[in-house]
Amino acid sequence: MSYLPHKIGYCNYTLSRQRHTNMSSSRFTQFVVWLLCATAILSGCHSSKQSAKQQSGKFHRNAIIVADEHQLATDCLMIDAKSALLIGKKDGAKRIYLKIISENPSYSAAYYELGRLLLTDGQTDSALLMTQNAVRLADTNLWYRLQLADIYEKQQDGENLTKCWETIVKQHPDVLDYYYELSNAYITAGNITQAIQVLNRIENRYGVSEPVSLQKIKLWDALEKEDQAIAELERLANAMPYSTKYNAMIAEFYMKQKNYAKAKTYYDNIANSNPDDEYIHISLANYHRLTGDWIAGYRELQKGFALPGLTCDEKLDIMVSYFSTQDFYHTHTNEGLELLDLLSSQCPDNGNIALCHGDLLMRTGHYSEASKRFMVSLRADSSRYEVWESLLICLNANQPKSDTLADYARRAAILFPLHQLPSYIQAVCALVRNDYETAIKHATQCERIGFHRNYLEPQCCALLGDCYYHTQQYDKAWQYFERCLQLDSTDVGTLNNYAYFLAEQGHDLDKAERMSRKTIEADPLNATFLDTYAWILHKLGRKQDATSYIEKALKYAEEDRDTLKAHYDIITQQQ
Repeated sequence: MSYLPHKIGYCNYTLSRQRHTNMSSSRFTQFVVWLLCATAILSGCHSSKQSAKQQSGKFHRNAIIVADEHQLATDCLMIDAKSALLIGKKDGAKRIYLKIISENPSYSAAYYELGRLLLTDGQTDSALLMTQNAVRLADTNLWYRLQLADIYEKQQDGENLTKCWETIVKQHPDVLDYYYELSNAYITAGNITQAIQVLNRIENRYGVSEPVSLQKIKLWDALEKEDQAIAELERLANAMPYSTKYNAMIAEFYMKQKNYAKAKTYYDNIANSNPDDEYIHISLANYHRLTGDWIAGYRELQKGFALPGLTCDEKLDIMVSYFSTQDFYHTHTNEGLELLDLLSSQCPDNGNIALCHGDLLMRTGHYSEASKRFMVSLRADSSRYEVWESLLICLNANQPKSDTLADYARRAAILFPLHQLPSYIQAVCALVRNDYETAIKHATQCERIGFHRNYLEPQCCALLGDCYYHTQQYDKAWQYFERCLQLDSTDVGTLNNYAYFLAEQGHDLDKAERMSRKTIEADPLNATFLDTYAWILHKLGRKQDATSYIEKALKYAEEDRDTLKAHYDIITQQQ
């Protein structure tokens, strides 16, 4: 076209006829980019030129319209602004848009673009002013109004936001998303009732649908109008009769209102139509629990847990929420064990289930099985000290002389060097092997760690007293036995051992007799205590009394009869 070089001249890119003819490929590419930008701007925005065109009446079909020089200069400035943005010069672009506005105050696109830049910079008030001018000059431009709505939303201006979206919906009544935005605008404005009315308009136009109905239910619930919420749910259920989830939602609403009879009707509808739905059994379990039929609810849990839809952790969470502490550890312990047996068989490697199962087994005295479950838990997560401690307690109760106990105690002591129990258990295991030096080492480690609220202190003192006695360090032995009894004067085991060792050494026999007599008073049928008392009486020269007690000891003895028989022979021998 003959006017093309002339047009480019107004963009400060004056080209001679020769340079235009021999334009390099890079300059030509740059020119095409600018031309495309100009086309996008001029075709996408309702400028004052376009408004004038709309008012000018009919044009001849093949007429060629050539913009005046002023309009062309403005269009090229818009291209300059876009170019500045492309190379990251935002401030330069702003200055160009301001120049356009000052020279052509009816050019709506410049207001819109400047408003967009100001909005990205956080200058909301200035962006609002620019965008309002753009809308005023071209009130049917969708992009201008969308930007205006965005600004009102950022300012939390509910009143103007709703007006803006009402206009957009009026201009574009077939776009569903704009109705949703309008409803949200009324929520921003705090007008929940009007937000629901907009959703009704969607239903009137498009019919009942799940997203709209669920949103209306939320809004009715926010207004605390549960009757309307339930009515909305029932409309949705009637519109989609093959979906059970709406029956479930209605039942939950009635459960929330404590209208259990109505809730049960909808739960039964689901159970009858889909008995393999694990969630309905969980819901019925909760229903029975709230209505006082705990066992019926438990049976529903069993049905739900037998189905594959729930994950292992979900089943455990449901079980824990169903059982109260009183149920779990006292009233319904057997049912708890039954469910945990089921879960453990379904999920043999789940650490959380194993831990819960082990805890209940330990509390009911099933130490061997509890140990196995705690081991599973530790394989899944070895970082929890309380699980190690529970395992050591169970192994010590069930296998006190086993290598397994010693091994787990050693591993726990490495992982948790500031806890006493692993070191104490290692000391006990060494004492069982008659390895007194090793036992002293581990028990002394407990002392170095320190005893919180005397936890394990009496036991460690008694153990050290025993070890020091067997290594002939008698003074230390007496000190630790005394310390143990100061902490716990009723410890009959320590009273018995201390008294017997004193008698063996012929030391402070009167004190030994008093301590031993306390053990007899506490447990008069204990053969070991009777033997110790008889032996002390023998050392005191009270043969007749000693004979009476050693005979009782033999009568009640179930093990270690050889030691008692040897004492009997010595006590009853002829002098």
